[in-house]
Parts: sequence; C-alpha cells; structure tokens
Amino acid sequence: MTLSVPQKDRTNTWYIAAKGTPYILKMTRSDKPNWSEISAHNQPVDVTPPAGDIQDLN
Repeated sequence: MTLSVPQKDRTNTWYIAAKGTPYILKMTRSDKPNWSEISAHNQPVDVTPPAGDIQDLN
C-alpha cells in the first residue's frame, strides 16, 4: 500500500506493508533522488547514551 502526501514543493510517499501489522517499508520524496528503506521491525532499540560529552538541545 502507498500513502502519498503532496506538500507545497514536493510529494512525500510512504510504502506500507499491507499484510499483517502495518509498518513503513520505504519513504521517498519527489524532490530528492534517494529513498530510505526501513527494516528490523519490532526489534529492541539500544537507548544507552554514548560515552563522552552530551549536549541537551531542549
């Protein structure tokens, strides 16, 4: 399944799994010749901050 959202100067398109749990497979933008593919769905994410100096941007 695809979901396209036109914006002022581009269109964002998401490719979504249509079977089982829906999740994003790929994202594209009409103004950029590249894309992002997404994998490792439902996998744990390491949220340990890196060692060294950390800046809080809030």
